[in-house]
Amino acid sequence: ETQAWLLENLPYHWSPDLWPPSSTDCNPLDYFFWGMVKNKNNKHAHNTLDSLRATIVEEFANMKKDVVAKACGRFRHRIEMVVAADGGYIEK
Repeated sequence: ETQAWLLENLPYHWSPDLWPPSSTDCNPLDYFFWGMVKNKNNKHAHNTLDSLRATIVEEFANMKKDVVAKACGRFRHRIEMVVAADGGYIEK
């Protein structure tokens, strides 16, 4: 139902058959955000899962909009690199 709505209402929507594989090269959470959060998160010891979760949530909440925009802005270039590599992984 969702896919039908997207195809009908968004003319430039990518249908699932055009989606790339679950490549970390194509996901801003994988190629940027988790690394940044991990670097900041590992500065402090966490004795509980709740402490770790709270720090992760805080890091995401405090992320600057320009940093998010820059990471997401690299998406198209990264997709083009994956296409040029015939769907393979790309060098960072």
